[in-house]
Amino acid sequence: MAIIPPIAVVTYESLSMKMYSIKIALKQIAVLFLSASIGVFFFLTVNNWLIVSVADLLFMYLMLKLFKMHVPAVYAFPFLAFILPKEVISVLPFAALGMSIFSFGIILIYRQYADKMISKISDLK
Repeated sequence: MAIIPPIAVVTYESLSMKMYSIKIALKQIAVLFLSASIGVFFFLTVNNWLIVSVADLLFMYLMLKLFKMHVPAVYAFPFLAFILPKEVISVLPFAALGMSIFSFGIILIYRQYADKMISKISDLK
């Protein structure tokens, strides 16, 4: 349940994009999965929370620059490890991956369907 808010934010932003392609969807899925994975990795391997926090922020910034994207919700994922029970922390990246694939896949399907409907309406005029 904790993964829903960050993904919902990116989903909402994606719905309002004029152009949404599979390339954008794959990049969004990758950065969300990687942000959760990096956050879990640092949380489980480094004992100092301050160092974990600084490293998470730095790596999220560098990852977004590498992917040439602007996805502020990426900064939320690493910190979910601080509030989730220890038993579910290791599942967080895979839950984020599954939810991202589902959400952005639905958006891709919707956008293709909506674009076809708009073109049909335009042809009728």
